[in-house]
Amino acid sequence: GKDMPQEITPPMPSVVVCVMVSEGDKVEKGQSVVVVSAMKMETTLSAPFKGKVIKINVKEGQKVMPGEILVDIEKSAEDEIKAS
Repeated sequence: GKDMPQEITPPMPSVVVCVMVSEGDKVEKGQSVVVVSAMKMETTLSAPFKGKVIKINVKEGQKVMPGEILVDIEKSAEDEIKAS
């Protein structure tokens, strides 16, 4: 079953407060990626899986809606050797 959303998208209409990754970054599952603010409450959106940031679609201060993909992450192969 789909327990976790596979996209990084805000739960409600929000404003992007902070983008914590750059294109090309490798991220771990659960790593904080974007902070959004809605109704004075900040929500941290995290990576749904391990992978690589291929595109950042938003900038700080931008208004975003549920369903909008804020950051595109390409899922990495599970058996990928971690390079230091």
